[in-house]
Amino acid sequence: MCGRMACTLGPEQVQKHCTYHQTNGSSARPQWWKGGFSDYHPSYNKSPHCTSPVLLSKLHFDKEADSSEQILTSMRWGLVPSWFRDSNACNFKYNMSNCRSESLQEKKTFKVPFMKGQRCVVLADGFYEWKTNKNGKKQPYFIYFSENQGKDLVKKMTHPEGIGVESQKEEVKKEVLKTELGIENQKQQIKKEDLKTESCIKSEKEELTTECGIKSEKEELTTEGGIKSEKEELITADVTLKLESDCVEEKSIKTEEFVEKIEGKSEAPWQLLTMAGLFDCWKHPGGEEHLYTYTIITVPASSKLTWLHHRMPAILHGEEAVRQWLDFGAIPGATAFNLLCPSESITWHAVSTLVNNARNNSPECVVPFVADLQKATEQAPTSSGIQHECKRKTEEELQKKANSKESISQSTLHSWLEGTGNSSNKKARTS
Repeated sequence: MCGRMACTLGPEQVQKHCTYHQTNGSSARPQWWKGGFSDYHPSYNKSPHCTSPVLLSKLHFDKEADSSEQILTSMRWGLVPSWFRDSNACNFKYNMSNCRSESLQEKKTFKVPFMKGQRCVVLADGFYEWKTNKNGKKQPYFIYFSENQGKDLVKKMTHPEGIGVESQKEEVKKEVLKTELGIENQKQQIKKEDLKTESCIKSEKEELTTECGIKSEKEELTTEGGIKSEKEELITADVTLKLESDCVEEKSIKTEEFVEKIEGKSEAPWQLLTMAGLFDCWKHPGGEEHLYTYTIITVPASSKLTWLHHRMPAILHGEEAVRQWLDFGAIPGATAFNLLCPSESITWHAVSTLVNNARNNSPECVVPFVADLQKATEQAPTSSGIQHECKRKTEEELQKKANSKESISQSTLHSWLEGTGNSSNKKARTS
């Protein structure tokens, strides 16, 4: 915790959303430090070892700068300490994607950068967390700032340097249309099969005659029972397809609404999540390579989030909190440490399990998850169950009708025999 997040802004958009007020009161946008955005790639699904945009004091790179001046750069998620002397940073095997606030001033890996003032702010749209349900399956959730919190930072995700949301939306629409077309084709196929079945029923009924006797009637009943079973299966399939079609349409609408919101096309603002972090710089023993990495500081979860997880990122509220955390020249570590506390200004929604795989990178990872289709699928009877039930009912019906026919036939035969006997007696008396 936290182990996955989304950051979909392009480099210029990140600058816009990080606008801050300088000591003289004028507003400014932090600049990317010496092309620091070249390694950053926007994503709906970032995992450790990916690069992310971070805010930090310019004084870390420029000793003549004011410590309150902010800059942007990209760093790799997962702290590699400066004291690690291996020639390959990837050989550092410990998971340092998170740092507990309780051990911030105790463990050497975190204490050294903290005492040096190497504080940073990790930027993201939000982060993901998983909840294990009663059935043992894990449901992912996307967590972000409450809509009514913070400033109106409007996100424009269609920038060429960011993720091409329009192309993503077109892909989603194509998938939806493809699904709808498939459902319509299946419905047409069902109608054709239904008509064909009715035609077969009519044809078979015309071929049946009363001369077939009890055996023929049993065969007819068997045929009608099988046809009835097929019709029941077709009706069930039609209902299931209708449920799928309705859920696809609802999911398409919710996807478009949510993407429009985070694009800034709707009235609701979207505030960028600002998480407290520490960074360090690993240097190759030969001195020719530098790698900047960071860790996200976590605190006990707020009462609002304990149902989901016992930890959460240390979220900084507002421009002033961000300024104090970054300005290590004016704000001592003890004061900055007090900024690390649980946040109640968050909200969340369930998302698709697509996010479980870090290779999936599409708007479907963040949009609200439509569980209706999954619920309908779970509640709908299986094809094998339908066949078994139809077979059972058909056998019961056949048995009842067969018993009835045999009873009628035996009664008719008995009456006929009695009638024949009476006729023979009358002839004998006459002669």
